[in-house]
Amino acid sequence: MPQLSDDRANTTFEPMELLSALDRSMAIIEFAPDGTVLRANRNYLKIFGYQEQQIRGLHHRALCQADYANSSAFNTFWSRLQEGQSISGQYLYLSFEGHLVWLEASYTPVFAADGQLLKIIQFASDVSTRVKAERCDNERTQLFTQIAERTHNSLVITNAKGVVVYINEAVTHLLGYQPEEVLGQPAALMLNMVYPERN
Repeated sequence: MPQLSDDRANTTFEPMELLSALDRSMAIIEFAPDGTVLRANRNYLKIFGYQEQQIRGLHHRALCQADYANSSAFNTFWSRLQEGQSISGQYLYLSFEGHLVWLEASYTPVFAADGQLLKIIQFASDVSTRVKAERCDNERTQLFTQIAERTHNSLVITNAKGVVVYINEAVTHLLGYQPEEVLGQPAALMLNMVYPERN
């Protein structure tokens, strides 16, 4: 079996190769220390619907919703970056056409050898579809809960294994069980408690 030479075996990615790989796979934008856009890569431009010349020179706040962009939280966020803190999280933005964009993003300050802050780079992934789906699920769950709580019919919900995951107030009024007594219990056990003579 052929052996790799020491040179090939110890090969590591060069900085430019790493940057190129990141540029292909991530949405990347660079900000000056004051928050103005220096450049954005193709992925970032595609997500937001901007052309390079349209986004360059904009302030970061132009990409955010107005209530956040004009808030003390926004100013604190940038103060932390200017102090050299890296910040990661899920953030809401507006596209060029005004559509909501959710990014999972990391903001990383970049310093010169003398410690001077040169710029802040944001590495991001578009998670809009996932966040919107989660929010739809949450809204459906809240709506269902409101309906379930207002109905006079008894409602017991189980998971695929037959374990009780929800009861409404009508069950409590009809059978006298509090949720903590039956949640996590097999539904069959609940029925046995109601009809013990069937055991």
